[in-house]
Amino acid sequence: MNCRGRDDEHGNGRCDPYITGQRIVDVEYLNARAVHEFQLQQHPEGTVSGLHSDRLGSGQINGMHGHGEIALHSKMPSYFAFSGELITDSGSGTLTTGAAMDEHASIGLRSQFGVGAWAATAPIAHSLREHHTFALASSLATPFAAAS
Repeated sequence: MNCRGRDDEHGNGRCDPYITGQRIVDVEYLNARAVHEFQLQQHPEGTVSGLHSDRLGSGQINGMHGHGEIALHSKMPSYFAFSGELITDSGSGTLTTGAAMDEHASIGLRSQFGVGAWAATAPIAHSLREHHTFALASSLATPFAAAS
């Protein structure tokens, strides 16, 4: 775990993983998949802030991170709440989406689109995974194409 030499708040030598930086986030909804991006800044008091982007736009993302667990929320046109684990270069968890004007915001109105799953990787890990997935699919397809 890369903690950049920081102890936890009790000074006992344990620390939270360092999560500042870009993450490519694969999101899987009930009937769709999408790729999002986080630019995260981890702060000493356990808060996280940054930018959340997808193909439709971008917005501020904020939340908390401690002992590898993360809870983030953002509002672009829709509301997103991410929870799960994020440890240095990768993470995963659940995602809740919804829409509500700020004056009518409630848990019910911010979750009516349902629950999905997310998996985040640092950009280099994401591109390596995509390359291996493509290479595996290509190698599996080649023998069948040759046999035709």
